Amino acid sequence: MHFGDPFAGPIPDLDWSLDWRFDQMVRKLETNDLMAVARTVALQHFGAPEIDNLTREQKRVFVEDCMTAVRSARARKSTPA
Repeated sequence: MHFGDPFAGPIPDLDWSLDWRFDQMVRKLETNDLMAVARTVALQHFGAPEIDNLTREQKRVFVEDCMTAVRSARARKSTPA
């Protein structure tokens, strides 16, 4: 069993790490009222806004793309008009 930060070293490739990152991403999006971002990412990549039954590979894509979408939204928000 591996302990520690699931983002450190080769651990992110393990299945439990992917599930953990997916769960954390969904919780963070829910907490910050950003589930619309999650549904948009899912719709763009998987053809449906549902995230309940994603495969492992879809979860991997979802986590990476949600992080990118949130970062770019923050950058647009902080850029003066």
